[in-house]
Order: sequence, then structure tokens, then C-alpha cells
Amino acid sequence: MYKVMNTRLFEVSYFAGEEYSIVDVAIYPWVASRERQGQRMEDYPSLKRWYEGVGGAYCSSSGDGGGGEAQASNRGPR
Repeated sequence: MYKVMNTRLFEVSYFAGEEYSIVDVAIYPWVASRERQGQRMEDYPSLKRWYEGVGGAYCSSSGDGGGGEAQASNRGPR
């Protein structure tokens, strides 16, 4: 699945195309748990670019800077 996501993000900026969308919101928390899935972001450069780019749209209510469980905010990346 990570290879498929990486390939898609090589072609476009966001999963649904060139605009940030609900698809990105839905996928982000799943990718955030990549270590539990045995995945390394270094193996997927396009996915890593996307993840780091949309990470600003997420924040943790616990104040840990987003390193804990991801929660979607009401705004997309700028």
C-alpha cells in the first residue's frame, strides 16, 4: 500500500489531485502510525514529502507538537 501511495504522490501533490481534500485528512492518521505497520518513511520519498507538507494541518490537543495521535484541524496546509 505504501508503494502505491508513493507512486500516486509522485504524480500529484495530494491524493485526490492538486488540491488538499478530505482524502488527505483521512489518510494522514493512518500514515502517522507507519512505525507500528513496520514502514520507514525514508523508503517512500514522495509520501514523505506529502506527510511533512500536510503535517501543519494537524495538531495534537495534548500539546506534544503533533508527535502523538494526529487529529485533523479545520484548516488545510498553507
